[in-house]
Amino acid sequence: MAMNVLEVLAVTTILYFVVVAVWVWKIEDILEARGDERRGEA
Repeated sequence: MAMNVLEVLAVTTILYFVVVAVWVWKIEDILEARGDERRGEA
């Protein structure tokens, strides 16, 4: 099962976007949690 260069590029691109999307989502959750803590203190 030899993969074409295009197939490899397509799979890597999809995986890259999934990883970035999850990473951004996690960062937003962490920032929101910190923002809530600051609001609670103030």
